[in-house]
Amino acid sequence: MTIARVVLAAGLVLLVAQSVADLVVSLGFHSYHSLVDLDRNNGIPDIVSTVAILCAALGAGMLSLRAARGRSRLAILAGVLTLIALADAVQAGVDRSTLSGDLVLATIAVAALLLLATSFEMPRSAKVSTLVGLGFLAVAVAGGLTYDTSLAQIGLADLGRGDVTYELGIVAKQGLELAGWTLIAVGLWVAAAAAERRRTERTGARFQTP
Repeated sequence: MTIARVVLAAGLVLLVAQSVADLVVSLGFHSYHSLVDLDRNNGIPDIVSTVAILCAALGAGMLSLRAARGRSRLAILAGVLTLIALADAVQAGVDRSTLSGDLVLATIAVAALLLLATSFEMPRSAKVSTLVGLGFLAVAVAGGLTYDTSLAQIGLADLGRGDVTYELGIVAKQGLELAGWTLIAVGLWVAAAAAERRRTERTGARFQTP
C-alpha cells in the first residue's frame, strides 16, 4: 500500500534524524540533556516513540472494529498498547530493579503474545511488518536490560556518555525501538485496511445476490 510505504519512509527519516542529532550533540558538543538526546527523559525522541506506540494502539482498535473474528482479543491488544504508550509518556521504562519496570515488561510481553496470535490472521505484508517489528522490539528491550552488564563483561565497564561505543549503543537501542513500534503500527493498519476491503466485498456480494 502506498500509504504504508510513505509511513515507513517517514519513520526511517525520523530514525536517521534522531540518531544523527543525538550523535552530533553528544559527541560534537558533549551535551547530554538536550531535547534531541536519546537518553534524556521527556525529549523529542520520547514524544516520537510515544506517538508510534499510540499509532499501533489505534491500529489495533481499528482492526478490532473491522475484523471478522478475534475482535475481543484485538480490543484487549488495543488497551494493552495504550497502557504501554502511557507508561512511555510518563517514563516508566523497563527496569528489573523496580516494580513499575517489571509491570511494564510484563505488559510488553502480553502485547507481544497478542500480536503473535494476531499475526497469523494478517495478510502476508502486514504479518511480515508486525513480526519484524516484534523482533526489533525484542532486541531493543533485551539490549536495554543488559547493555551496561554486557559492557562490563567484555571489560568496558568504564565507558559512559561521550564515549563513541556507548553512544552508538544508545542510538542502536532507541533506533530499534522506534523501528519496531513503527513496523508494528504499519502492520496493524495494513491489516485493518485489508479487513475493511473484505467486509466491503462481502457486503457488496450480498446486495448483488438475486
